[in-house]
Amino acid sequence: MISVIVPVYNVKPYLEESIQSVIHQTFRDLEIILVDDGSTDGSGEICDRYAEIDSRIRVIHQENRGLSAARNAGLDICHGDIIAFLDSDDAFLENALEVMEKAMRESGADIVECNFSFFSRKKCSNLRNTPMQKALPNHKPGLYSGPEAMKLNLYRTITHVVWSKIYRREIWNRFRFRNGQNFEDLDIILPVLHSARNVYLLNEVLILYRRRPESITQTLNLKNLRDITAAYTHYTNYICQFSPQYFTDSDLDFVRRKQLFSMLSFYYRGILYPIPQKERYLSYLNKCILDLSASIDLSKCSLRLKAAAWFYHVSPMAVNRMLYRLYRFYRSSQTLLLR
Repeated sequence: MISVIVPVYNVKPYLEESIQSVIHQTFRDLEIILVDDGSTDGSGEICDRYAEIDSRIRVIHQENRGLSAARNAGLDICHGDIIAFLDSDDAFLENALEVMEKAMRESGADIVECNFSFFSRKKCSNLRNTPMQKALPNHKPGLYSGPEAMKLNLYRTITHVVWSKIYRREIWNRFRFRNGQNFEDLDIILPVLHSARNVYLLNEVLILYRRRPESITQTLNLKNLRDITAAYTHYTNYICQFSPQYFTDSDLDFVRRKQLFSMLSFYYRGILYPIPQKERYLSYLNKCILDLSASIDLSKCSLRLKAAAWFYHVSPMAVNRMLYRLYRFYRSSQTLLLR
């Protein structure tokens, strides 16, 4: 049996589509755990209604404690020998779990990861025919050891998100998400991969990840900045813990470059959008960017990162505002193409 854990919080416009993508799976032996994390928009009532329709569904109602706590609540009560996660605004293609379970059974892997694609429409009548953007991460199919999987994650061949994978139950007997912290997947992914005997990669799109324009500004706050900094710190510390056994100095430098690019991206968006505590937000970012820049040899960075860092140092306000307007125009043009 596969236990599918779906954390739910104020996603009423998308929730039914997500639930239906699970209950209509061609793999039928499922336990579907919907964790209502204190929703105030009627999402909890939708969960209860589907539980009356499908006996495989179990619903947990709890006070709002965040995504990590909701996933942990599902892990605490699940009975499946295989575990999957699905965010409540995303969707499985109808054969997703069947294909991944077969790959796990035939390969003997502890973890199986598939590709996923982005989509943007509010509601789709046919998920299989949904207009999709680029598939990620475009795997080279095969079986990899836990240490090999960690290295592939570092270079983004294996993603850091937990919902693109299925896991043998034994993996999650050892782990729980850090309560109260965002960017929880980045925080936990290396230990999870390391604990696996083998990880199997499928080069097939089986999951649809919904891009929600309204979610952009929700990520722009001081707590998220502190959480992603903490997650990168845990990630980097884990790499240091297993250097030079599995990782090299160049691997560590690569992670720091990724973090610098992430901080610069947060900075550009912070300039463009109205956000709470904007002065403190940008001040915190300035310190992070300067500290990271001092620890990295920028001459070895990609042209994109060099350009981002150069514009930041030349004019952290005017030039970056102009660049982000161009970026917003580009994104809006891409959205129009999807309609």
